[in-house]
Amino acid sequence: MKTENLINAQIDLYRWMGHFEKRSRRQIKEVCEYLNIAMDLRIKGSVLWELFYPLVYNGVIDHVSNDYWAITAPISLEYDNHDYLINFGDSDSYCPVGFCCEPHTDTRTNLKHVRLSSIKALKKCPSIKDVVASWERSLIDVDELEFHNTLKNKGVAQLRNNENRKFFAIPEQSFIREIPDFNINPDARNIGQYYERVINGESNGFVNDSTLHLQAFGLSFILYRILMIDGLAIKKFPQRIDDYVVFYNLRTNTIHELNRILCNSVKYE
Repeated sequence: MKTENLINAQIDLYRWMGHFEKRSRRQIKEVCEYLNIAMDLRIKGSVLWELFYPLVYNGVIDHVSNDYWAITAPISLEYDNHDYLINFGDSDSYCPVGFCCEPHTDTRTNLKHVRLSSIKALKKCPSIKDVVASWERSLIDVDELEFHNTLKNKGVAQLRNNENRKFFAIPEQSFIREIPDFNINPDARNIGQYYERVINGESNGFVNDSTLHLQAFGLSFILYRILMIDGLAIKKFPQRIDDYVVFYNLRTNTIHELNRILCNSVKYE
């Protein structure tokens, strides 16, 4: 798969989404499958994860209601010397789809201007342990569950006869919660996956100076957007490198607050 072809397919998907108030995941998947064939992308895994969800992670598309998604409202994300215009105008060739970088100005009257703080946003987030504990209790029999982690047999699981129903279970503590349906809360399974690593003594990532590596599988949409803020100050977007997403220009107090949320599962190198 050529990177150029993938980006062009995302641009086509993004423009198609812009013609509608909202689209269902089924409709979006059908368009992604068409683009995979029409543009010879040869995506063998999930077309949604390759084409659609990168736009969700970057915040240009968001979940708006039960299984429906839409382009987010245009904004100007402000920094001292430059601004990122999101969902406004054409994308720059060196920016992700939906983003355009321009010199800083206060004269744009037709856009909402925002200046974000990653540390303030993180302080509003509960720990993933507290989020999982807040989900609905379940009386399901553990023997009816198939666990994602087949070695430890605790964490994210699904019913043996219904893969759409997901649970989070710690059998030795008689702790079972039903994970909210993806159509209602798309980030819930991600949170469950990250907390599964916590209870099994596994790392969710590591930090080296101001650079943070987080496990790509199960990374929260919300945390991705918050952690992206500081990197954009130096015009560096997150990068996917092997099994990790890499974030740049993070301060010590930002990492500290993130580790509170992730139950100290980010290691220092």
